[in-house]
Amino acid sequence: MNTKRTIRVALAALASAGLVAGFITPAQAARSTVVVHATNPLSGFNSSVTGKSLVTNSDVGYLTGFGFNYYDNNKVLVKNTVFGNYKVVKSSSTDFRVQYTVNPGRVWSDGTPINAVDLLLSHVIRSNKFNCSGSRRP
Repeated sequence: MNTKRTIRVALAALASAGLVAGFITPAQAARSTVVVHATNPLSGFNSSVTGKSLVTNSDVGYLTGFGFNYYDNNKVLVKNTVFGNYKVVKSSSTDFRVQYTVNPGRVWSDGTPINAVDLLLSHVIRSNKFNCSGSRRP
């Protein structure tokens, strides 16, 4: 009986030592890899289209995207003035318009400048008014 007890105590001590070592090991200050644990696999980068609106797709899109706003570590919405600016321009008491300006030098990964057509397309993709899923809306 003493042998089994000794083995159990030794295993418990070994597991505890491993746990403590994991806690006291300093974290790396900068990493180049982000690991996302999610229940659904990544199925597309455009979470605005039918069939790709999974939380996982939205999370990866947010982490890799670049736009006019972002949330900081305190969950505060921050304007990304490095990318560009926007302002609401009222046209009447019931309607409004938003004017977007992309800063010069902002380009896609292939070097193509980001322009007004890109912004219009992103609006159309996210709008329910231009749904291309095959179902008609009233």
